[in-house]
Amino acid sequence: MNGQSGFTFIELTIVILIIGLILAMAAPNFMRFMRSTKTGSAARKLAGYITYLQERGVRDNTKYLLVIDLDEGKYWAATEIPEEKMPIEYYYSTPRERMTMRYPESNDPWLKPVELDPGISIPRILDEDNRPQFNGYRFVAFNPDGTADRTTIYLMDSAQEVMTVYIKPFSGRPEIYDGVHEIEQLPVLVEQD
Repeated sequence: MNGQSGFTFIELTIVILIIGLILAMAAPNFMRFMRSTKTGSAARKLAGYITYLQERGVRDNTKYLLVIDLDEGKYWAATEIPEEKMPIEYYYSTPRERMTMRYPESNDPWLKPVELDPGISIPRILDEDNRPQFNGYRFVAFNPDGTADRTTIYLMDSAQEVMTVYIKPFSGRPEIYDGVHEIEQLPVLVEQD
């Protein structure tokens, strides 16, 4: 030996090949993790928005609406303006323009409109009777007493990963579930004689 130490070309090639195989096996799991993180982030963002809206309604003693536009993939807080107070232009505008005039966005900087990240959508929403809605607008009322309309919102990414955001009716608080979570219908209370 002439006193030189180091790795041979074959040894370096084998090490690089092993590292490449490990990365190739880990990449699909990493991509799945990144997608689920994106969907989870959108669900947590929506839940935080809902929580603030519910608390704001109690604090201001005002009924707020969470307006969800399933077609455009966005949501915002609004207060309803009675139809009799609408300007004349209201009656000559498109349905989408009438909707934004009657339910204007909140001036609160914490309640500004939120657009879902690219690749995230709201494929359906279930109302208080578990009836699905796939497009258009959905209004969720948050009342001054802290209650809200029972609503189940599904968020989905491009790889079909789903998160469920459920708004509890008696507290107005959201719960987040991984995957499609069906909420059982509330029992109907019957008065006893």
